[in-house]
Amino acid sequence: MAISNKEIKTTRKGYTDVDMLFSSIFYETRPFFVLSILNPILAAVLALGYVPDIVSLQAWFIALGFLSYALMESGSNIWNNLNDIEEDAVSKPTTLQVAGRLPPSIALKASFTFYTLGLLLALYFTLRINRPWALIGYLIYMVLSFLYSDRRYTNVRLKARWWAGPGAIGVGFAALSYSLYEIFKDIDITGWGIVVITFLTYLYMGAVKDFRDIEGDRKAGNITPASVNPWGTMVISLFVAWLALAVQLVLAFLGYFPLIPSLVSSVCWVRVAKLTLEGRRALEDGITMMKSFMDLKVFYPLLFILVMWLMQLI
Repeated sequence: MAISNKEIKTTRKGYTDVDMLFSSIFYETRPFFVLSILNPILAAVLALGYVPDIVSLQAWFIALGFLSYALMESGSNIWNNLNDIEEDAVSKPTTLQVAGRLPPSIALKASFTFYTLGLLLALYFTLRINRPWALIGYLIYMVLSFLYSDRRYTNVRLKARWWAGPGAIGVGFAALSYSLYEIFKDIDITGWGIVVITFLTYLYMGAVKDFRDIEGDRKAGNITPASVNPWGTMVISLFVAWLALAVQLVLAFLGYFPLIPSLVSSVCWVRVAKLTLEGRRALEDGITMMKSFMDLKVFYPLLFILVMWLMQLI
């Protein structure tokens, strides 16, 4: 139903209710988080074997692949917040949906709109370039990201079922890496390597990020690894992070990954090393925890690609 001019209220800064609504939806998509999902782009670069020129056809394919999962991830973030109102009321009371600035009905429609747009775009361009298998990863990601939070339809809610939550995050983003690799090349050892590394790094992220929500999860009755056994979760998480590095280095020395970028990007495990050396004190080092998974999620693939690009210039 259209909104009449009389129904549109204007704030003191000149913004209307509609303006505020759209800004709230944009904020709930968590654009920084979406733009920082770079492992699938690294997968595409590894499939090509080089960093393409920004105006090349390959770069446009990467951009379309990125846009497809960026739209899905935007829908996933809104969906997650919609299903997390109970927990966020305890641990994040200032979030827009908890504060009532984004009505649940609007959030639901926005989430499904982003999901649909992302899927349609992925379907269009994977069929257009005759790489239909690349669509599989997008479908896996969409289903898992929906079930990760859902308490409205299926009540599966993987995030509240111990290691199923971090596992869903790991498998979902690994599936996106599979899709971006498959766009350019049939999956091979290098492709499975980046898929496994993506799974392990995002499994680490999924487990570690729950440390900041322990209080809210316990009050809501969510069973997460961090809320059940913080120290055990930390030990397993650090092992997973080191395993990801080990896989990369082994593949590099066997010739399946570029050696120099693999070695240089290993510096991104410095904070993981710090947490490892801290022992049980790492449980109180929340800042390093958060920065460590950002290192693996953002700076690792970015540094890897940057080194590859610099080597092309030499």
